[in-house]
Amino acid sequence: MTLHNLQVFIAVCEEGTMTDAAKRLNMTQPGVSKIISEMERYYETVFFIRKNRRFYLTAAGKQFLEDSRKVVQAFSMLEGNATHNQETKTITLGCTSGIGFSMVADVDKVFHERYPRCKLYLRDSSSKTIQEMVIRGECNLALIQHSSSDERLHYEVFCRNSLIAVCAPNYNLNSRASTLSIEDLAKENLILLEKERATRTLIDKIAMEKNIVLNPIWTSSSPSNVKELSARGEGVAILFEIQVRKELASGKLIQIPIDLKVEKNFYITYRKDIWLSEEEQYLIRLCREYAP
Repeated sequence: MTLHNLQVFIAVCEEGTMTDAAKRLNMTQPGVSKIISEMERYYETVFFIRKNRRFYLTAAGKQFLEDSRKVVQAFSMLEGNATHNQETKTITLGCTSGIGFSMVADVDKVFHERYPRCKLYLRDSSSKTIQEMVIRGECNLALIQHSSSDERLHYEVFCRNSLIAVCAPNYNLNSRASTLSIEDLAKENLILLEKERATRTLIDKIAMEKNIVLNPIWTSSSPSNVKELSARGEGVAILFEIQVRKELASGKLIQIPIDLKVEKNFYITYRKDIWLSEEEQYLIRLCREYAP
């Protein structure tokens, strides 16, 4: 039994079909099928139940998958420990647009002061897409808004953030209340993210619980656009503090006191079966330090 056999077995388990596993491993489907058949004969057990062209793990298969992942991860750590003195040339950091790039820019600057020869690439997309990129090895690490139940990924909270309302310093609020309620906010010129975005879903849920319908004058898929419109005096934006930290610090936007108490975890994620280099560990530490 070889490490390659275990990697093939894990790929079939994770992809669900021989064909998809073969694509992932750059192999032929018959080649994958042959390895799985040989493994079942070698161990004299059945790992999969085949149904409707998909594969489902037996109890023995589930245990073998758990053990196989441990072996592959241990080998990865062995290689990493053996070469840990080698410099990491590049790191690709995935980041959802819901996490402020001002924070990432600060992290990038400090990171390169310590590791000037390590190139840091940034990739911006949705949490789902970024996680898929991490699984495929296209991103080493990622900062995301949502975790999943994918067993291939490790998640850890790097900050907990609050939902806030902001506007331009010269914007005249309709309400004279010292602290605005969701009812008060509904009467303002709201600038919100589009309905598919997670932040907008949270806001709409709060409004629905109060039987309030929000009718924003502007919507956008980009937090940057929402911030810019609000900074121009077009209205009130509701975002997470991590997304507007730079604008608040510069005075471009000011925070409006609201009675919405909404906090959310933000996560760092990476594959469980990889060894983190010294540079990657330092990058994670910086992300924790620079998160608001």
